[in-house]
Amino acid sequence: MKPDMDTLLTNAFSPKEEPNSRLNQTILEKANTQAASRRRPFRSAAAAVAILLILAAGSFTAIAAVRHYLSASQIVDLAFIDTGIAEAFESDDAIIINESQTCGGYTVTLLGMVSGEGLVEDDGMDYNESYLIVMLENADGSALTGDEPDILVSPYIHGYDPLTYNWFSMGGSGRSFLEEGVLYEIISCRNLECFADIGVYVGVSEYRYSKRIESFLFDEETGKISRNPDYDGLNALFELPLDPSKADNETAEKLIEYMENPTAEAYAELYLTGIEDEELKLWLAYLECHEVTLDYLEQHATVAEGV
Repeated sequence: MKPDMDTLLTNAFSPKEEPNSRLNQTILEKANTQAASRRRPFRSAAAAVAILLILAAGSFTAIAAVRHYLSASQIVDLAFIDTGIAEAFESDDAIIINESQTCGGYTVTLLGMVSGEGLVEDDGMDYNESYLIVMLENADGSALTGDEPDILVSPYIHGYDPLTYNWFSMGGSGRSFLEEGVLYEIISCRNLECFADIGVYVGVSEYRYSKRIESFLFDEETGKISRNPDYDGLNALFELPLDPSKADNETAEKLIEYMENPTAEAYAELYLTGIEDEELKLWLAYLECHEVTLDYLEQHATVAEGV
C-alpha cells in the first residue's frame, strides 16, 4: 500500500539529526538574557518569546518564558480593597512615568503616580493625596526572594533637606508585595502637586537611616538633591514630571510647617478639613499625633459611669 500524502510530508520535513543538550541549554540561556533586557512594565498579559532556529541538519523551536509584569491597576487591586485608586491609574489624569534606573544590584522602575481627592472613602479626613508605584527587581534578572533589605520609597522636595522633609514627615503610608520575583510598592502621602512649581523627587533607598544618609546629596545653595556617586548601594532618584499650574502654595506652606513642627493643631489644619466640629477635630488630631496628655483629658473628657 502506498503511503498517503501526510506520511510523505512528515517524513520529508522531519529532522534527521538532533542538537545536543548543551547547545539547547546555551540557546535557552541566551533567549532568557535577551528577553530580560527588553522588559517593559505595564503589560496586562503574560508575554513569551519564540525563537525558531533553522539548522542544516533539521529544525526545532525553543520557547523562553518572559517574566510577567503587573499593570498599575492590577498592582493596586492586589494592595487595596474597594478604592478608586485603580481606576485613577487608568484615567487620563494618571502620570505614567515608566522610568528605570539600575544601582546597588537592583533595577528600580518608577511606574507612575495619581493624585487627587475622592480616591479613598471619605470619613472626615482630607484624602487629597498622591499615590506612587515603584517596582524593584534584581538587575541580573533573577527573582527576588523576600530576604532582601527593606527599602524606602520617599518623595523629596527641591530646596529642602531630604533627611528632614520626606515620606515620614509627610505622614506617608505604604503597602508592598512580592509577585513572581518582583517587589511592587505603593506609597501615599499628601498631594505632591502642591509643590509642582518647586520640584519633587522620588528616591528609593534602603530603609535604614545610616544608609539613607549616604544615599543622596543635598546642595543647600541650589536646593538640588542628587544621587551620591561615591555610594555603591541602592539610591535611585527620579524627578516627577508635575504640571506647574497645579501648584498650591498655601497648602505647600502648611505642609512644610507641619513637617517642621508636627503639632496636633497643624495636623488638624492640614488633614481634618472635612470635620466641622472643632473640638472633635482637635481631639482626633491629638490622638493621631499622640499628644493626648492627662491635662487635656481632664479638660475635655468625662469619666464613663459604670465602667
